[in-house]
Amino acid sequence: MAIGLVLAMAAAAALLLSSRGYSLVDAASQLRHNASFAVGLITRVATQAGFVDLPFATTPPSAWELGVVEPAVFGFNNATVTQAPGATIGTIRSANPPVDTLYIKPWTAGSAGAGSDVLVLRYQPVGAGTEGTRTDGSMVDCSGSAPDTPARSRQDTAINVFFVATDVDGEPALFCHTLDNLPNSQRVQFESRLALVRGVEGLQVLYGVQARAPVTANAALISSADGVPYAYVRADQLVVGGDASGAATKRNWRLVRSLRIGLLLRGEVQRQTVPGAQLLYPLGPAKASARGEPGSAFASAADPGTLFAVPNDGRIRVVETFTVHLRNGQPD
Repeated sequence: MAIGLVLAMAAAAALLLSSRGYSLVDAASQLRHNASFAVGLITRVATQAGFVDLPFATTPPSAWELGVVEPAVFGFNNATVTQAPGATIGTIRSANPPVDTLYIKPWTAGSAGAGSDVLVLRYQPVGAGTEGTRTDGSMVDCSGSAPDTPARSRQDTAINVFFVATDVDGEPALFCHTLDNLPNSQRVQFESRLALVRGVEGLQVLYGVQARAPVTANAALISSADGVPYAYVRADQLVVGGDASGAATKRNWRLVRSLRIGLLLRGEVQRQTVPGAQLLYPLGPAKASARGEPGSAFASAADPGTLFAVPNDGRIRVVETFTVHLRNGQPD
């Protein structure tokens, strides 16, 4: 009986370990799948950014249009989206009616997703046929739907806003808010706020600018002629100080030629312990400094979220870093 009890206990322990191992592998697989889905979705929408339909692509924009047309790519550093006015650091759309306005607010320190960024992408749908009343469905938003109405002017664009927020179940998630491309005079409430990927607790974006180095924060950039991004900068570094009209800031954003994006995802609680302090770098792999200290080429104390201290909360995490090259070729 004693021998049988020992064997039964050993079998139960082996079964428990096997079950835990299977659960961990399954959770890691699901986490990788979520990361792959998020990367593919953002890449698909980002490659559309800056697309201009044929009626407006065949003629250069006027100086007036360059002043009023919003950049195809822009964003906010260390911020998230809210639909209620308050302590804002910017807006996505400020035109009437007010229901179309998305307000941007800074993250609260210590909350899930703190330090994440907001990425805004604009493009024009492709008109189908000669009647100009419908699109061909080739351009889709982050929900997979195609805008119904073709652009009627150069500043008439569909908008996709990626950001991190807390979902209804208390878990952080990657969200996307879409706004249709109808002119303000014809606009109805046609917008959606979608939780795309659960468990995303970090979205970091750097912008590759076609500008001569060095890039000085809050200054108008000097464009290079070759179209190659020379530096990756934060969103707040592209804002020109004292630019009341916003024209110089918009010109800076039109020099963005690529995006470097980092995602930090967490899985369900697996009761895994973290062996000592660990750091994750959403914007790049660890790189040793000259003194042998761990670090990242893109990590900065001035940019919350680029360096993540892993808590001992029993969750597994994964980082996905990728680069998207843009068609954002609006003239200066």
